[in-house]
Amino acid sequence: MTANGIVKKKLPCNTISNVIKCWQWDISPFIENVKQNGTKYAVVILNRPITQKQDFVKCLWNNATVRVTVDGGTTHWNNFYKSLANEDNKNIKLPDLITGDFDSITQDVLQEFKKKGCEAVHTPDQNFTDFTKALIELNNYNEQHKIEETRTFKRSWCSLVPVGECCDAVTTSGLKWNLNNQPLKFGSLVSTSNTFDRSELVKIKCSHTLLWSMRVPSLTEKQRKKQIDLLS
Repeated sequence: MTANGIVKKKLPCNTISNVIKCWQWDISPFIENVKQNGTKYAVVILNRPITQKQDFVKCLWNNATVRVTVDGGTTHWNNFYKSLANEDNKNIKLPDLITGDFDSITQDVLQEFKKKGCEAVHTPDQNFTDFTKALIELNNYNEQHKIEETRTFKRSWCSLVPVGECCDAVTTSGLKWNLNNQPLKFGSLVSTSNTFDRSELVKIKCSHTLLWSMRVPSLTEKQRKKQIDLLS
């Protein structure tokens, strides 16, 4: 699974100077299926099969502050929902928001969720992908996002991708290939194949919106590492 977050510059109201607000993520509770105590996060389901273990998905989904399905992702969520046992089916929460241009979802599925009380926002603008438009809609709900944990696992990776515009200046620490006040834009430099340097914390300072992606190790991989640590 890939955990995605928005790292962006915050411009508070009624201030003279620009202030950068820092959002902090600790990924380990998500991996271990530990309920978040006061931590806010959102889950966005895109148009691809849900292949994670049911218990992991249920916990991650139900404990989220906002739950969003994007176009055909709603169909995949519906398939997952119907695959659950009766008791789990009753306890799983519905999407808070369904977005997209609705060209990858049947009207039957869309109407079914709307009848259950889910908000549906049609975003037909073809200048952006459904994913980008979903992030824009999600920003209306609450503000997302510092990054901790998962850096010591083998085959860990991460990426920083500008969303909808060039990011004129990006400075990072904690990555194998750090950026020093460098621009990120398609056609020039996009950091899609980075990884961690095993620091305790990754810090990102940016002038414009960036999409952060990273590999989240499976529960089995984390449990196997714990067993190796105990033996060593």
